[in-house]
Amino acid sequence: MTETRVCNKCQQDKPIEEFKLNRGWRMHRCSKCFLSHQREKWRKRYRQNEEFRKKVKRASVAWRASRLKTDDEFRRRINHQAAALERRRKTNDAYRRRVNERAAERNRIRLKTDDEYRTRRNQANAKRIRASVKNLDERYIYKVLGGTRANPYPAEIIEAKRLQLRIKRLLEDRHEKHN
Repeated sequence: MTETRVCNKCQQDKPIEEFKLNRGWRMHRCSKCFLSHQREKWRKRYRQNEEFRKKVKRASVAWRASRLKTDDEFRRRINHQAAALERRRKTNDAYRRRVNERAAERNRIRLKTDDEYRTRRNQANAKRIRASVKNLDERYIYKVLGGTRANPYPAEIIEAKRLQLRIKRLLEDRHEKHN
């Protein structure tokens, strides 16, 4: 008959072989429970310690780089995964483009045929535009600058224009209060 032991964690009676030897002594947790405990301990340390996260990242990058240099099978697998990822991205982009085109076409048709929808949409757009003007968001700044998002301005110019408009509003408010 085989010797058994009860695991301190899962409280199950298991064969003694399922308890690892540590310096000549059998552990009190079975291998499965011990590994889950170690994983949780590692995850907790990883979440709480930023320096440890950086160290793990550096080690992972170094391991991957050395493996890419020496292991042909690993390099082939990584290249295959990268190619598959690129194919999926292209397929997803094409699918999203088709879906967006269909949705845009449905909206164009609905705007032409449904008066109630057109009214609601125009009201929502007017509300969005008022909020955009009030908050001086990028869409409004681009409109004031006369540009488009396709040909973007540097962030410094956008921020300078936003500050200029805020100052202008403050001066107008001050002028209205005095009159």
